[in-house]
Amino acid sequence: MERQFIVRVDSFEGRDTYLRCGDYKQDHLFCVISIDGEGKPEIVDNGYRSFGEAAEAWPDAINAKTLSTARRD
Repeated sequence: MERQFIVRVDSFEGRDTYLRCGDYKQDHLFCVISIDGEGKPEIVDNGYRSFGEAAEAWPDAINAKTLSTARRD
């Protein structure tokens, strides 16, 4: 059974790697990942500026755990 989740992706700068996301006002974005029956994750959509924006596009990705952490966006 496949399940979707909304996750926050923060910008990161390491010694040899980096990930930049967001804009001049925030340094994170939200994406939707799908996890298949074998536990394999895959990003299926990305680039949302807020949890609410992602939740509106992917209402099936909302669950009790994501709602408890959504206050961070």
